[in-house]
Amino acid sequence: MNIPRPEHPNPQIERKNWINLNGEWDFSFESPTYELAINVPYPWGSPLSGISDSHSGKGWYRRR
Repeated sequence: MNIPRPEHPNPQIERKNWINLNGEWDFSFESPTYELAINVPYPWGSPLSGISDSHSGKGWYRRR
């Protein structure tokens, strides 16, 4: 998997044990059915997220 922006967001205060949550996540709107995939850290509606829908409301994320 290609992880976007793998670097620490603020290298001056990087902790030894931090977890990068960027990458592909299961995703759905309104209910946890997870029929889509989203590329984090980009928000839905952004071309880089992989979800062009500019839906307003809840978004459900899951990563295993």
